Amino acid sequence: MNLLSALAPTSVPTDPVEGITGRVAFSAAVKAVRAAAEAQAELVRLLDPNVGKHLDRSA
Repeated sequence: MNLLSALAPTSVPTDPVEGITGRVAFSAAVKAVRAAAEAQAELVRLLDPNVGKHLDRSA
């Protein structure tokens, strides 16, 4: 019996590369969403500076 199965005998074996790939993909998606939000905010500021002051960014 290996140490991992002794610590968590009910765990399902997973591929470690799959977990790493998922984390990298999630991080890339988060960065893409942040970049898109920053680009939209910059576009609003460029179009009309007064609109940016009254824009509801929580939506």
